[in-house]
Amino acid sequence: MKKNRSYLNAVFSHKCPQCREGDLFKNRNILKLSKLLSMYEHCPVCNLKYEREVGFWWGTSYINYAMSVLVGFIIALFWAVFFGFSVYDNSVYFFLITTVSLLILLQPFIMRLGRSLYLSFFIKFKPSHAQKK
Repeated sequence: MKKNRSYLNAVFSHKCPQCREGDLFKNRNILKLSKLLSMYEHCPVCNLKYEREVGFWWGTSYINYAMSVLVGFIIALFWAVFFGFSVYDNSVYFFLITTVSLLILLQPFIMRLGRSLYLSFFIKFKPSHAQKK
């Protein structure tokens, strides 16, 4: 008997939330920006339609925003502990440059993770939908 993926494993590996087997995205490489959000219309394994309704993916902007704020907060915490903030030097400017740069670099990962997480909020896992390979 094949062991099922965990919820977090399925979300972080961008798998279908219903069967946790099929891929969400056509291209696994997040560095190919022209095809970053190119998704299958249906799950290749269980045939689940990913886009629930017209404009469904607009909700991912809230997830992306929350994850970006979380990343910024973690960077601020790290910066405060190891470097500190001061009005007498340029540490605030270095912090802002570092944070904006990291958020730009992490944006492809955050956008994909946001879609995967958002879809998993609405679709529940059904092990019976996973086909045997």
